[in-house]
Amino acid sequence: MPEMIKGSCVHCQGNIEFDSEHSDSVAECPHCGKDTVLRKAAEFRQDQKRNRRLIVWSLITLLALCFVIPAIAFRHEIVQAFQLLAGFLGSAMVAFGVVTVAVIFLIWCGLWLLFPVFVYFGFRDLQRKAEAVELATQSCARTLGQIQEQAKEKALS
Repeated sequence: MPEMIKGSCVHCQGNIEFDSEHSDSVAECPHCGKDTVLRKAAEFRQDQKRNRRLIVWSLITLLALCFVIPAIAFRHEIVQAFQLLAGFLGSAMVAFGVVTVAVIFLIWCGLWLLFPVFVYFGFRDLQRKAEAVELATQSCARTLGQIQEQAKEKALS
């Protein structure tokens, strides 16, 4: 006899219970009606974490390369500019402080520009979770209605 497994829909994260023999097959989600791959909830969450980590590390690598490659290509010009700045300010330590503050300011500006993107994706994720809660609530209400009808029928008979 096949074992019953609890999984999640990849679209609405609604709970789905299915036979173990149907694992990794495609079926219609009873909550949202979209086709979903039947997998254990833990495997699904693990895949989501792995995908998020991959995206984050890809972005970090891309940003690092955007700074490292030009720095290597223009290292002589950067050193000359730093020496010119140190000569203008009178001290290499002061020049280093100015450059550090400027880099921190540029990073802050970049994050400030990206903030709306983070908010957008956060709201999109929040909306998806709210829709999943709404679908689960509707499913519970239907089930409760059926239970109440069955109880009335038993009471009448």
